[in-house]
Amino acid sequence: MKMLMERISLNTFFSYLGQLWYKILNLVLLPIIVSGLGKDSYGLYAFISVLIGYYALLDLGISSAVVKYVSEHHAHGQYEEMNRLVSTSLQAHFGLGMLGCLVIIFLAKFMVRTVDMPPDLSQTALTVLYLSAFQFLVNITASVFSGVLNGLQQIDLLNKISILSNTLTVVSTAILAKLGCGLVAIVLLNFLWNLVAIILTACFTKRALPSLKMQLRSFDLPYLRRILSFGLWTFVIQAGTLIHLTTDRMLIGLFRPIESVTYYVVSVKLAEMIRSAPMPVVGVLFPAVSDLKAKGRELAIREIFLRGTKYVVSLSLPIALILFVFARPILARWMGTKFGETSSSVLMLFACGYFLNTLTFINTSVLFGLGLHRLMAVYCVISSSINLGLDLLLIPDQGINGAAIASLAAFLLTNPALVLHSMKRLKIEVRDLLRTLIRPLLAGLLAGIFAYGLRVFFPPVTISELMLSALLALAACYGILTIAGGFDDRDKYLFARFVQIALKSG
Repeated sequence: MKMLMERISLNTFFSYLGQLWYKILNLVLLPIIVSGLGKDSYGLYAFISVLIGYYALLDLGISSAVVKYVSEHHAHGQYEEMNRLVSTSLQAHFGLGMLGCLVIIFLAKFMVRTVDMPPDLSQTALTVLYLSAFQFLVNITASVFSGVLNGLQQIDLLNKISILSNTLTVVSTAILAKLGCGLVAIVLLNFLWNLVAIILTACFTKRALPSLKMQLRSFDLPYLRRILSFGLWTFVIQAGTLIHLTTDRMLIGLFRPIESVTYYVVSVKLAEMIRSAPMPVVGVLFPAVSDLKAKGRELAIREIFLRGTKYVVSLSLPIALILFVFARPILARWMGTKFGETSSSVLMLFACGYFLNTLTFINTSVLFGLGLHRLMAVYCVISSSINLGLDLLLIPDQGINGAAIASLAAFLLTNPALVLHSMKRLKIEVRDLLRTLIRPLLAGLLAGIFAYGLRVFFPPVTISELMLSALLALAACYGILTIAGGFDDRDKYLFARFVQIALKSG
């Protein structure tokens, strides 16, 4: 258990480092990118990114199956089985990637004609789609290597590569946008940086697992059926998540002028900090729970669920409250007055919706690790159906605000029910969860009232004043939580071990 704790801490540290660095870099450089490209071009870029994201569904859940079975085979020393898994998955991914690439190329002109954009952007959109088709083929094929490292719990290596790749991508995008080079040059250069990251991931995979052999003759159709039987429900979850989190941007692009996508995406990117804050904790638990399940450690899994949910709420709630209270001044000072007027309500709605969504994060990792992801799939279908129906109803009349309302409603109607249903399956009492969460929730509520008081009596005018108000609200939240005894001795021990391992890693 000690070694597993150290591995989880190491992975969490590098996940946070990667997430924090990427978010800061993105938030700092986004105004430069939007200004350099223009609202229409950036909206087109975001629209095409969402469109290509749908083709990722061709993965059919194979990547998650690779993570699960690599973790289990490694725990039992079944390296021949692991070689068969990786070889079969790699060939299946290549075939699916080729299919997706050809479909994107074939439908490219039709896709361009459906979007309300200035005529001079049509050829640019077509070229970007062709480049994105080949990038999709490369990415889906190489995703097997990331799955292997994830299954081996070498997530620190993945994040080191991600830090390098994201830095090169975001910085080069800002530079090219500032120089007026246009979307095609940006997409082409980012494709090259992506290839560098893939090569590094493949090298690290071979280094982490020297016994790994990938051969064409190792393709195993019966084994592929086994992978797909696990991946089927993962595919349903991925489809539901994509519909819920990205379809709104595509529908805005279809029903509204393309610049509306920019106003919407900017707010969503800022709100994603709420989901990003606890995400590193969540990302390392799926393979860890699979490992614990293989060893029959059920009590440890229940502790992960309860403590993990407390940590997620403690991390996401203060950020959600700050974004909700200071939505308009943050957008106005960061992106300009027009964004503050147009997008602040979107940010406030997503602050509520994304916080509700984080309540299911630990739940998701535990269910996946236990192989109970069918339950997740059912709720994803319900949530995405509600969201899609409301999007179609509200976006034509309400625009970006209608899309945000639809997303919040879907989260509100499904996420609490999913948590309660999962707890029943895991044999965890509701009172145990309430006892775990009551102090973080009260601390967050009091900190939110404090933040609102700061805004009313000391309205922030500059970026530095906004940052100071946010830091004071965060300090108030964690100060109250500490004084109220929200963290017990076990929490303090885990945090101390995390800091010790993080410093050693640094």
